[in-house]
Amino acid sequence: MGPVLYDAVTLRHFAAVSRLDILKTRHQNRPEPRWTKGVFQEIRKAADQTTYCAAILGEPWLGSPANPTETQARKIYLMQTMLMRPGDTPNAHLGEAQSIYFAKKFRGQFATDDNSAYEFAKQQFALDSVNVIDSVDILREAVALDELTAQEADQVAKAIEAVGRHLRRIHSQPRGPGYFSI
Repeated sequence: MGPVLYDAVTLRHFAAVSRLDILKTRHQNRPEPRWTKGVFQEIRKAADQTTYCAAILGEPWLGSPANPTETQARKIYLMQTMLMRPGDTPNAHLGEAQSIYFAKKFRGQFATDDNSAYEFAKQQFALDSVNVIDSVDILREAVALDELTAQEADQVAKAIEAVGRHLRRIHSQPRGPGYFSI
């Protein structure tokens, strides 16, 4: 199985509740890259204001960020513009576009809790639900592999929301431990 490429939002979810260990346990044995230069830069910029982003930068298991070549950057730019919405800054969605590109290139998975990036990856690039995952999918997998109990997974999801972060809309319904059992 290929690498898991994380979007900044998913890394920030787990870091905000001091549970990057879940991602490490789940994916450290998968090949690199695990993040891209765009995601790294987004996290680095946020680290000045958010201490948990600094924790992400200190995670050696994430490895070196994928840095696109000039040819790859042109293809990524096309994806990035397709993700753009009115009012977005020129660098908006760079990390998502790079992550989608490298997930597809290396036959891996794209992990995001950004609703539009999730849907874009699935619909526009024929990545199915196995190739596009979110925080709840990661927690469900950890439960299925006995790395977490369903109760612990539920607590992590609630903690993510309690610190003001948002899971994908599809998961906003009332949940409980049973929601994390596959």
